[in-house]
Amino acid sequence: MNQLPPTFQLPDFLRVTWASQPAQAAWQPRLNAIRDTWPRVAMDLVSAGAVGCVLRTVPPWTIFRLYPEAKRHGVSIRVLGVRGLAVPSYARYQHASGDGRPFCYDVVIGNDPETRLVEHLWEKRDYLPAYRLAGVPECCVEALREDIFSQRIDSTGRLFPATENVEAGVDAVPDPLWRCFHIERASFVPCAFDCANAGRLCRQWIDTAMNSGYESEMTWLGSILSWPVEWTALHGIAEVKTPILKFACTTDATNRKEVLRYLGKGYPGEGATGLRFPYHRSEKPALTSSASFRQGLENLIKIQ
Repeated sequence: MNQLPPTFQLPDFLRVTWASQPAQAAWQPRLNAIRDTWPRVAMDLVSAGAVGCVLRTVPPWTIFRLYPEAKRHGVSIRVLGVRGLAVPSYARYQHASGDGRPFCYDVVIGNDPETRLVEHLWEKRDYLPAYRLAGVPECCVEALREDIFSQRIDSTGRLFPATENVEAGVDAVPDPLWRCFHIERASFVPCAFDCANAGRLCRQWIDTAMNSGYESEMTWLGSILSWPVEWTALHGIAEVKTPILKFACTTDATNRKEVLRYLGKGYPGEGATGLRFPYHRSEKPALTSSASFRQGLENLIKIQ
């Protein structure tokens, strides 16, 4: 990514526009349900001994519901800090929750020794060992190291140089394109869209959620991640277009437009129609190809 000097950074913001009222009515509750599922799935993974701890990001109004649930699961949950809604990268760019901007909590869920250690590392801003403890693959940890060195605020941007068009393969991880809604399976940005290690972790999260009774949420998530998405960035503003909504948020400043397209294979019934990617063209015939239009041409009104 061709970045401008790091001193140029817009304030954190997130602006969402739905394609239609039916799209919002159908998918906003589903997005919220998927988001609220992941902390509970994390508790199930820890309780089963599959992982020692995991990192997640949760809205502030859910944190007090999670404490008693964690106690029932016999796991620990600790708040690491706050994060702006539109800064989906590492914790260096946190802002205070009292400055009037929307925010969410970074939390660690796991066994008590592991969560204490992650909390200690986080306080020292020693993020890489914390992510390793949370089970993040080494290849993705190294990519995070580069993010920190480059002072990125949005890890999505580093996925751009590989390719502009991303195919929807078995190991494809398009989750970073939806990170502002916190529905991503893995709690980190993979080193690449086709990272096999990240893909295996994502499948583990899906399998655990299905076994825990979240079949509906995982079916919705599977549909969402199959849709085409376009991410563009210019001058510190990212715009993401999906079939059901589009949103703009803060990203790293660039002096030229960066474009990343996830081609996808599915499309929702409530999705918008359009002439350009990622939208499908309308199936309705054009006015000029209708029988009534042709009849009108054959019977023109003559002006005397």
